[in-house]
Amino acid sequence: MAKYTVNGVAFIGRTFDEYCRMFDLSEQDLLTHSFLDCPAGACSFTAEATQKGYDVQAVDCQYGHPASFFENTCHKQVTKIKAGMSGAEHLFDWSFYGTLDQLLALRQKAAHLFVTHIQTHSSLKVGNEELEISEEQASGYGDFYVHFGME
Repeated sequence: MAKYTVNGVAFIGRTFDEYCRMFDLSEQDLLTHSFLDCPAGACSFTAEATQKGYDVQAVDCQYGHPASFFENTCHKQVTKIKAGMSGAEHLFDWSFYGTLDQLLALRQKAAHLFVTHIQTHSSLKVGNEELEISEEQASGYGDFYVHFGME
């Protein structure tokens, strides 16, 4: 009997579009609120949102490593997920992603955008760094605090 066999926490990420669909974020929400993604992992939400001009911060206890570390880690995680899910696809609802290959393509896209972003931006914070945010930003974070546990 096939089963999903990935163990532990996977350091992978979701894309901006996935976040917007999951949280039903409108253009108005994105324009009028600040966002704190914690733990952000290898998500491209911050990278893509920053590029679009939205106010977003990402925090994760894993941040602080060089981009090459994350590139290697993300590649290993996508490979691990593919191996863990292969043969167990029938256990999942694919109405959003379509197929395992499409899911993996989104994880690879998120990882690529994440790694590219950390090479040039400082909107990512290590989990124990102090974030300097205003009261106005903090109230916005309270409305849209983005948090994901294990995949």
